[in-house]
Amino acid sequence: MNLDMLKEVGDILDGQVKKGEVVGGAVAVFKDGEQIYRHNSGFADRERGIPVRDDTIYRIYSMTKPITAAAVMILYDRGLFGLEDKLSDYIPEFAHPTVLMSDGREVPAESEITIRQTLDMTSGLCYPDQSYPAGRKMDEVYSEIARESDAGKRVGTLELIRRAAKSPLAYQPGEKWMYGIGADVAGALVEVLTGMSYREYLKKEIFEPLGMVDTDFYVPQEKMDRFSEMYIYNEESKQLETIPWQHLGLRGFFKELPAFESGGAGLVSTIDDYKKFADMMMNRGVYGGKRILSEEAADLITHNNLTPSQAETFNWDQCRGCGYSILNRCVIDLEAAGAGNLGDYGWDGWLGSYYSNDPTDKVTLIYMIQRAGGFGSWPCLKMKEMIYKAIK
Repeated sequence: MNLDMLKEVGDILDGQVKKGEVVGGAVAVFKDGEQIYRHNSGFADRERGIPVRDDTIYRIYSMTKPITAAAVMILYDRGLFGLEDKLSDYIPEFAHPTVLMSDGREVPAESEITIRQTLDMTSGLCYPDQSYPAGRKMDEVYSEIARESDAGKRVGTLELIRRAAKSPLAYQPGEKWMYGIGADVAGALVEVLTGMSYREYLKKEIFEPLGMVDTDFYVPQEKMDRFSEMYIYNEESKQLETIPWQHLGLRGFFKELPAFESGGAGLVSTIDDYKKFADMMMNRGVYGGKRILSEEAADLITHNNLTPSQAETFNWDQCRGCGYSILNRCVIDLEAAGAGNLGDYGWDGWLGSYYSNDPTDKVTLIYMIQRAGGFGSWPCLKMKEMIYKAIK
């Protein structure tokens, strides 16, 4: 193993900071569960003059999804639901779904949504988005809830999902892959199945068993000196500026306990905390000698679940060579994907955070930045090239 070559991984991050692409960030590489490289660069919070440190807390946004995958599959292991069960068996508001056609007609769906479709993003449930009809309908729901929240009403996880359930689907259930609110629905499903809040459940079943002491839906006051700021590039000023608005139904800027505990985008975490989760997944459900997930559930989370026709719309350039499993990407075409191995899995976040596990060479990569539209997959693909040259 050429550890000196791994310094080039940090050089990529330093280059991003020097060019003004990010304010700061961190990257860590692990092999066989042990750290082989780590590098911090720039500021966690430029305005407060706080540098990136090993214990910096980040908004991980959609890197919440792999954790939600494990959370819901724990209940699958306990026999509380089946993947082919109708979602409406547990959340009745999902009964009798409709599909919004391109010509504006709203027609009955040909079938009900299953839990499997919810978890592999083939349900037709979309995110709020102004660029297509069903997304605009979902945006109306989220905007109404945002207005209520601004007026002081606390709209919780299950209530939000019950209201979103009445929004029409973008596609027929099972027809195509489409990124949407499936992980948030999974969090609500956990609440229905357990009678606990999603946060309480995660603490009991994942965070406490794994010792994830800094992962939560908000950052308490005593940890604020470790909390990173989030930035967006302003085309007019040509500068990275702090983000004054919120995203995906989230409220409070992660600085107060939210009513909506988003299974899709709601968590904050650190590299060290997320590495513990990655270790559990790398060990197919075992952490510190204790089984958290069955091997079957771990394999379902990390292996492709899309048919060829469904996969036609999983065509994001940064996910080339990948299929989609339960709230994770997974490499199925190494030539297209680039460096790494078949079976490499993980996900990334809106602010540029990125996580991957390679079960073949036992390599974990965790990268954290806080820039909107940061697309952490691009620098991480370059980093992977360096990593695999170094370890071979």
